[in-house]
Amino acid sequence: MVPPADGAVHCGGSRVNVLCLDCNYPLGNLPTSRCPECGRDFDPRNPATFNAARPLNALDRMLLAPVGPVTFGAAALPCIAMLYFSLSSDIYYMGAYILGLLLMCGVVAAVVGARLLLRAIVPPAGVPRPRDGRRVFAIGVATGVTCVLVIAQVPLRIAFLCSRAQLDRLVADVRSGKVAEPVTPRRAGLFTVKSSSYGGGDTLFFEYALLGQQGGIAYCPTDGPEGYYNTGSDGPLGWRWYWWTDD
Repeated sequence: MVPPADGAVHCGGSRVNVLCLDCNYPLGNLPTSRCPECGRDFDPRNPATFNAARPLNALDRMLLAPVGPVTFGAAALPCIAMLYFSLSSDIYYMGAYILGLLLMCGVVAAVVGARLLLRAIVPPAGVPRPRDGRRVFAIGVATGVTCVLVIAQVPLRIAFLCSRAQLDRLVADVRSGKVAEPVTPRRAGLFTVKSSSYGGGDTLFFEYALLGQQGGIAYCPTDGPEGYYNTGSDGPLGWRWYWWTDD
């Protein structure tokens, strides 16, 4: 493609009806390689700098924009939801959280895939697409970090650490008789706890509510509560505390 003397764009000896990528202004017969409507520069030798297809509409422009807040937000929603659900000890029973993580990754992949697929098929084929590799990679990294946080039970552990002093105080009050058993619902840091009907040995079992999620925590001064129920229904939180779920 070569620029003619009058500034119009020709291809193979015939004129190509080309438009500005920004505003759809016709770029034929111009004295300079700049759109007089919006000021965007173009190069008659480079088809990536102008639109040789139909005029772009609002949907085309939305899809041709780089991956932005809408896609990031849609991809973040399942990750945030999974972090929220991981506040419950129930999702860790027998590895149930793995199914949740697989579903989360599938939703994120569907969101990004749908965005890129629509960009590929809706706007005219000759219009250049932005390179979004780094942005898509960032979404993948965020999804991977979410998986690690859930697998390591980080949201539940953070809530426990923020509430540990109040939980230890509750145990001391129960053992001293200051708080009678069964413990009625009361706040202990971020948790609302009450005695569980499940129990055994010297372990204190509590059911909890945490920001709308339910679960169980237990305090054992000796060797932990693992012997009281199936493997996979409890795990250590530290300082003689454990999460647990009634199976």
